[in-house]
Amino acid sequence: MRHNASMSRTAAVGVGAVVLLTVAAVAVGVAWDHRRAAVVTEEPITTTDLVDQGGRPLAVKRGDRLTVDFVGDRLVDGWGATSPDNGFVAVTSRDWESGGPVEATTISAEDVDPAAVPTADIVVLALGTEDASRGELIEPFSERYGALLESMVARNPGTAFVCLGTWLPDAVGRSYDYAIRTQCQARGGRFRTLAEVYRASPEREGSGPSDADHAAIASLVTGSITTSPS
Repeated sequence: MRHNASMSRTAAVGVGAVVLLTVAAVAVGVAWDHRRAAVVTEEPITTTDLVDQGGRPLAVKRGDRLTVDFVGDRLVDGWGATSPDNGFVAVTSRDWESGGPVEATTISAEDVDPAAVPTADIVVLALGTEDASRGELIEPFSERYGALLESMVARNPGTAFVCLGTWLPDAVGRSYDYAIRTQCQARGGRFRTLAEVYRASPEREGSGPSDADHAAIASLVTGSITTSPS
């Protein structure tokens, strides 16, 4: 398995400035969350709404090696873990190595250029936490997320997607999760909310997931994919 800083591929594009809430936005039925400076839907979104309707794991045929891209914000860097080896990326990769060689690549994605994202057998996305925290509106985030997936599908229709929700299970986090799930499932991916992991964790907002939390996140990822020889 290859997984280190030197192999990380960074693809950047301007995320754009934070969009200010306007009177027009209020007129179309959104509410201002003063605590997070982000727009959320007035209709409450519960954890039940975020259950993956697809259910079954995605089947992936591995060749001489399984290629996996982990695209995300600081979560893919092992945020909160005692070491990168205890982050969910490393734990997930080690689990898949039991079936053969794995080439795992982390892509630093504060901002991702869809055209620059490489193809892989599996792509795991962990986006949204930092976008929500800095107050980006949900609609442009959702559109950018969908464009990223669309580009990946166009370049490699056989890619299996696992889309993780945010480490931010408040009203804003759930709204982002709902957008992520919608875009992911529309393209045949598997969405996994982190709300239950967060709720069971002694860590809270402002702190990254613990080693145990990263292990639980890894289980969500590996439980979304089955691999077999090609």
